Amino acid sequence: MDLELLSPSAQGDINGLLGRFAALLLFVSLWLGFLVLVLGSARMPPLLRYIAVLAMEHFLIATTMLAVGLFAAGTRCSRTGATS
Repeated sequence: MDLELLSPSAQGDINGLLGRFAALLLFVSLWLGFLVLVLGSARMPPLLRYIAVLAMEHFLIATTMLAVGLFAAGTRCSRTGATS
């Protein structure tokens, strides 16, 4: 994995890159939490609300799995010193 290609502004520093991924995951989590609060108070049919919440939950789980995979790949590279 070429760290310089992943994040030019991190200048090859994996800790900076992992920090950016953590911040992105936190932002997405807070945004989805806000949407769930708004949908919970909205006047819509229960089935439609259920489908919307399930879609947001699926997106949150998929985003979390992506972030964990990127963390795992990044920490593996930083421990071994591998660049490809």
